[in-house]
Amino acid sequence: MKKFIFCLFSISIFLVSTYTISNALSEQEYSNLMKKYQIVKELDKELNSTWKFIVPYMTPQGKKVLLNDQRDWLKNRELYIKRYLENKPNMPRSLALANILFDRIDYLTCIGLQTVPGESITYSDAGYVEGSPIPGSNAKASDYE
Repeated sequence: MKKFIFCLFSISIFLVSTYTISNALSEQEYSNLMKKYQIVKELDKELNSTWKFIVPYMTPQGKKVLLNDQRDWLKNRELYIKRYLENKPNMPRSLALANILFDRIDYLTCIGLQTVPGESITYSDAGYVEGSPIPGSNAKASDYE
């Protein structure tokens, strides 16, 4: 019985690791999708432009928090693609990627109104955004409730 359980456990570990490796969005796959699909390339450019636009308006602490937020988003990019594909299994991966890029651009564009990860306060309310044209930078979340 112990051997059976051990074998079952070993097989499950193998399957999970194989699935993770084969379905992870590698930098090479990301690069290939950008080359193949103009929409992915354009959204990637827009994401970079949005990032470059908002970072100068963040306080030093806000930049650190936002950078960690962005790193987490990049690390979990594949998870977001999987969520799109769970709801729409016939959607091409390129379109799912385009959707998560668009969502992230939208998130960054309104960073002042976004909740700081792990907290229950917005970037603006936390004082992480300095006076700027960033939507919500001079507003409190309560202004929109």
